[in-house]
Amino acid sequence: MATPDAKALLRHTLVPRLRQVTVSEAVHASTAVRTLLRTCLAKIGSCALAAYAALPYELDPGPLVDDYLAAGTTVYYPRHTGEGYRLFPISSRATLQPRRYGILEPPQGSLISPIPPPGIPLVWLVPGIAFDRAGNRLGRGAGFFDRLLADYPGLRLGLAYDWQMVAEVPTAAHDQAMDVVVTESRIIWCRQMSSLAVRQA
Repeated sequence: MATPDAKALLRHTLVPRLRQVTVSEAVHASTAVRTLLRTCLAKIGSCALAAYAALPYELDPGPLVDDYLAAGTTVYYPRHTGEGYRLFPISSRATLQPRRYGILEPPQGSLISPIPPPGIPLVWLVPGIAFDRAGNRLGRGAGFFDRLLADYPGLRLGLAYDWQMVAEVPTAAHDQAMDVVVTESRIIWCRQMSSLAVRQA
């Protein structure tokens, strides 16, 4: 069980480095991550996606999301409501609007649809501050993603720069682990593939 100090120390080390990532570095790394992410998603097959709007220094799944939307995939983004964050479907990333903390979210009044559609697995694309090979994830500390992941079960794919992979992420009981972590150079299957809804290569 992690102590708050252990998490704070790791954030203190990695958050400044994350914020120092330049736009060009983020674009280059994001392209590499999306290439491997496509390979990973191909093993999963038909799915619905729950994505996020990347900050300038974060890994950006956006162009991949555009392709999946064009192919008719149901895609959700988080939006803050009076009861916290919930998932809302989008028809285009162009409809996202800056809201809480300036983060792009689905517009007010988005229709809520079944999550996920019947018979289709939900696949999460999740950012973070740090990850380890066991799938443990360190977020920013507010618990937004942990609560969303608990509320909407699905396969969890963490997106990370190679340097965000650490030996061990301190965890607490409420922390939600990833099934897979994808970096610029590798796909890390954190759980046995037999326990995931994926097709063997």
